[in-house]
Amino acid sequence: MGVRTGRTLDLTVAMPLLDRYLVNEQDYFDRKHHVQEHLLLHIREHTSAIDDVSLVLNATDHRGDGLAGIYASVLGTSADGADSGEVGRGNRANGLISFSRPGGAEAIAGENPVGHVGKIYGMFTFALAETLIRRISGLVDVTVWMYCRIGQPIGQPQRVFLLAHVVPDADTGEINRAARAIVEEELASLPAFCRALQSGERQIP
Repeated sequence: MGVRTGRTLDLTVAMPLLDRYLVNEQDYFDRKHHVQEHLLLHIREHTSAIDDVSLVLNATDHRGDGLAGIYASVLGTSADGADSGEVGRGNRANGLISFSRPGGAEAIAGENPVGHVGKIYGMFTFALAETLIRRISGLVDVTVWMYCRIGQPIGQPQRVFLLAHVVPDADTGEINRAARAIVEEELASLPAFCRALQSGERQIP
């Protein structure tokens, strides 16, 4: 997963190492470091429009936890954990697959409403966009993106991006200030939003 802000690129890479080639935990972290250095070198050599690159490989790794603290795999896919991907990618939060508009790749239906960031953000961004349109005068249309690295608290996204269309001669400074305040307010209520998803109070279209 990559997020570019100006000439800065922030990357999160999930890449399991095949267990049959690993000697022990230290060998895993040595190989991981080697892979990360080569990835960064490759990226820097092929991205002339980027000044700064940060890369996190296997973000939930934790030394000292043995197999629970490394991303090792038998097959190299999520099939190791019986993940067959049957939910599919067509289940958008508004019930539509709109090819001419931005959209997330994560499914909504059938996922965990407390811990699955794809489901939560997929629903939350639609709700946040509706709130922004309702509460900010002069805002015609808004698209919301949210980005959170695996292993980080869902309620603390690393980035929230808004793409807004406003009426002519709108006070964009005031709209920016109002939007920032609303985003912070709504993020503070994200735990309640998750509970509403869990209870069925907030329905998927």
